[in-house]
Order: sequence, then structure tokens, then C-alpha cells
Amino acid sequence: MLPPADIAFWPHTTDRGVASYRIRCALVIEGLSRLGAPGRLYAPGDPPPGVLVLSKRYDPASVAQAQALRESSGTRWVLDLCDNHFHYRQDQPVGSHLQSRSAHLVEAVHAADWVVTASQRLAEEVRTHCPNVRGISVIEDAVDDITTPAARSEKLALGEHAHRLRQGLFFAWHPASPGRRLVWFGNHGFRHADGGMLELESLTDALNRHHARASLSLTVISNSHRKFRRLRSAWRFPSLYLPWSNRLFGAVMPAHGVALVPVPVQANPVTVCKTNNRLVTAFALGVAVAAGSIPSYEEFRGLAVLDDWDDGLGTLMNDAEERALRVQRARQLIDSRYTVEVISREWAALGERLVRPDEGVESAP
Repeated sequence: MLPPADIAFWPHTTDRGVASYRIRCALVIEGLSRLGAPGRLYAPGDPPPGVLVLSKRYDPASVAQAQALRESSGTRWVLDLCDNHFHYRQDQPVGSHLQSRSAHLVEAVHAADWVVTASQRLAEEVRTHCPNVRGISVIEDAVDDITTPAARSEKLALGEHAHRLRQGLFFAWHPASPGRRLVWFGNHGFRHADGGMLELESLTDALNRHHARASLSLTVISNSHRKFRRLRSAWRFPSLYLPWSNRLFGAVMPAHGVALVPVPVQANPVTVCKTNNRLVTAFALGVAVAAGSIPSYEEFRGLAVLDDWDDGLGTLMNDAEERALRVQRARQLIDSRYTVEVISREWAALGERLVRPDEGVESAP
């Protein structure tokens, strides 16, 4: 029996606080290790791997290094993408960083032995911009490690304890039934497309109406208090801002009843390519979800409330049994498709096929 393929990941950062590294590199390497498959981080000068994965890394120097490994050692190299960096706002000046980034991405896709995307819709974008791509597979995000019992039980730093105390006092000052404690979490915004915290603007009228019927509260867990202050001026319901940290997030999320995951009113090429990670994360922490629709959320239709911010959200907030049932069924789906073990097996299988060219590798549809 042939040994498993040696897969090395070369990410754009090794900061575990960055979701793309944590979810698509660190967790996968750990999962491969538990499967008995060799997985490691790569740095220039390391022994050549059988398969090299460039994760959100497609600058010319990195691509040249991967090409050199292929020529000298037979390394097959893969480009792993989780965001649509082909797209940028058209108001960008000629020669801007975002324009250059898009051009470098196209060149890297055409040079790679294989491309992996985190969503089917992103795979379609790759084919549109790079029709000569050698092949594409879709390997989705694993459920994030901040949802595991071990991560949630990590000792909170003093500042995080203070924020958790603030949350407790907020709920005491602004009582609402558990299902009407709403939460939004995520990056405050993107440089290259609309989205982020501004998604909440589209919900202002609906949430104000719900609050007029019965008290609700909203917690925002993000990385821009300035943007939060701008948005809250139109809210008639109490709101709380908590700064993002993995440990704090895992500790405070389960106190909420419903996670809000709206999408921009005008769909854009970045948003429609997003993964289902935010839905999966909320469900894994025991929080029900109301969301806007993008392609990767369709699998959760009937589990999350999609595109119904009036009756649908109202029922979800007020019916504890309905929330619990939806969360239970969503967790069953997550366990079958999105655990680290499941996702790591997909990476291991791709690595095996890439280093056994005589067995062939067929592109995902």
C-alpha cells in the first residue's frame, strides 16, 4: 500500500485569529494528523512536499516558488481560495492594489496544477475568469474550532471577562425573552465590495417593528465600534457592542436566541461566493439563524429562516421549541458534512489523486 500524500500548506498568514488560516489550514493539518496522513505548514527552504497548497497566497513570488518546486521535485501545487478576489469596486484607480491583486490571481489560477474553492459559486467565478484552469474541486469550510468545548473552556483574559460582565449587565438592564436576544457577528466590512456590518441597515425597520411589539435586544460582535455607533442611531431597541476575539465569541454567543445573517440588498460577486461558515458556526454554538439568501445557504433552507424578516423571524424569536428543533437538525447536518474529520478526508483524497497522475483527477462539476 502506497504511503499517503505529503500535503504542506503555505498560507498568507499563520495568525490563528484569522479565520481563513484557522479554518482552512490549521484545522485541516490537525485533522490530517488524526487521520494518520502527513500534513504540515510549509516555509521556503523546507523539504519539498508531494502537494503544496497555497492558501490565499498568489503573489508572483510565491507562485514562482511553487513552480520551481514542481520543476525541481515534482511537487504538485494547489491554489486554495475562500474569497472572490477577482472582483473589486470599479471606482478603484488604475493600477490600484486591488486591480493588481485580481490580475495576479488570474495568473496564479492558470499556473496551478489544481484549484480548490470553498464554495460552488466561487468555483463558477474561477471558471468565468480563468476558462483554461486545469481543474477545480470544492472543499468547504470545516466547522470552526471556536465552537469546540475545548476552545470555549479556554481561560478568558481579564479584558474579555470584563466584556462578558458587560453582557450580563446589559441583559439585566434590558430584559428580553431568550429568543429575542439577537446577535450579529463578523468583520465590519470589506475594501473591495459592500457588506459587513452595514448589512444590518437593511434590517433596521423590521427590527424596530418587532421591538415595538415586544422587547428585543441586539448584540454586535465585530471589529469597528465606530461603524456600530453610526448604525445604532437609527435603532429603537437596545444594542451592545462587543469587540471580536475567538475566546470571547465562543463564551458569549450561546446566551443569544437568534443570529442574524443578512446580506447586502444589492447582491455582489463577493457576497454570493461566501461559504456557509457563519450559519454553521452559529448553529454549532446552539443559536438559531435568520439569514438572507446566498447559494451556500440553500442547503440550510428549512433549518435557518431565509429571507423572512417579518413573520419568519417573529416565529423564530417567540417559539423556543421551533428554535431548538432547527438547531438540532442543523447540528446533525453539520456532523455529517462539516466536521474537521470529514473536510480533512476530502483534502487527503485530493492529495492522493494529485500525486498519482496515472489514476487521473477529474474536475468537480
